[in-house]
Amino acid sequence: MSRKIIVTGATGLIGKELCKQLISRGDEISIFTANPSKAELLIKGAKEYIFWDYQKPEGWQDYINGQD
Repeated sequence: MSRKIIVTGATGLIGKELCKQLISRGDEISIFTANPSKAELLIKGAKEYIFWDYQKPEGWQDYINGQD
């Protein structure tokens, strides 16, 4: 059963491996990151790469709806 998952910290050592595993098992991941272009280069196959600033939820809070 695939899930819709949000990942923060995706460009770190553990985050990259976690994303790779989630994508390979068929999950749909959205990456919240301070640098979407870097994340897109490092992690292929995510559904979306969202600019994330935890102090400004108006920029990302709508992406949370519908996620597992």
